[in-house]
Amino acid sequence: MFEFEINQQYANRNGRYTVIATVGDKIHVRYDDGKEAHLKTSIQARIWNNMSIEQQVSVGSRRKQQDAVHESALADDEQPIGYYIKIINAPSLDEFDFSGWADSVLMVPDEKLATVIKPDDRVLIYVLNADNFVASVTVIGEMKMENPKVYFYTTAVSQETGVSTLPFFPVEVDAIAHNLMDGIACDAIGLDKLSDFNKQLEGKSIIAESLIKINENDFESIAELLLELGEDDDEEDEYEPINDDDDDEKQDIDDEVEEINA
Repeated sequence: MFEFEINQQYANRNGRYTVIATVGDKIHVRYDDGKEAHLKTSIQARIWNNMSIEQQVSVGSRRKQQDAVHESALADDEQPIGYYIKIINAPSLDEFDFSGWADSVLMVPDEKLATVIKPDDRVLIYVLNADNFVASVTVIGEMKMENPKVYFYTTAVSQETGVSTLPFFPVEVDAIAHNLMDGIACDAIGLDKLSDFNKQLEGKSIIAESLIKINENDFESIAELLLELGEDDDEEDEYEPINDDDDDEKQDIDDEVEEINA
C-alpha cells in the first residue's frame, strides 16, 4: 500500500494538504487554507493515485488511459471496483436506523444487477426522506439469498418481485454522519456530474431500495465529506495535548509526601 510521508504535500478533491502525522489507518493533514482533518489512509492513497493519473494524460484521452491503467493493475480474474448509491427510507429520522443497517447488510432488489456486485465494491447510503448522504460502506462478502423479513424489510418488496428471497450483501462502514439529519445534502455537494441524480430526485423517479451506479470521482468526493463529518469529534480525543507540567507537578507532590513519611 502507498505510504504517505510526514511533511510532504498531497491532494484530494477538496484541495492540497500537508501530512502532519499518521495515526493507525488514518493521516492527520492540514489543508492549504489551514483547516485540519483526519482522513482514512487507504481512501486518500486511491484518490492521490487517481489524481496523479489524471495529471499525466490529456483531457481528450483521460478516461480511456485511466481505465487502461486501472485494468493493467488488476489480476487476470479481478474486476474494477464498482461504485453505487443505495437509496434508503428511514422509519424515523430521530435515530440512525433502517432495514438491514443493524445487521450490516444491504439488499439489492435487482437480481441482474446483484450478479455483478462483488467484494470491495463501494456504496453510498442516501436516505430519501432525509435528503442526505449519510454513510459510505464497502461490500465485504458474496451475495446471499435471504427472506427480506429476516432483516425487517417490508413484505411489499417480495410481493412486487414475486419471490420470497432476494440478494443481500454484507458490508462494512467506512464513514458515517453523526445522525441522519447531519449528512451531506445532494444539492450542497456542488458536483455538476450529479445533476442527473438531482433531476431524478426532483422528478421523484428514484425509489427506496434502488441501487444507482456512480463514477469513482463523484463517489470519492462525497465519501471524503462524510469522513470529515465523522472525524470532527475524534480530533480532540486522538490529539489531546499532554501537559508535561501537570505530570511534573504530580511527581513533585508524590516526592514530597514520600520524604515527609520517611
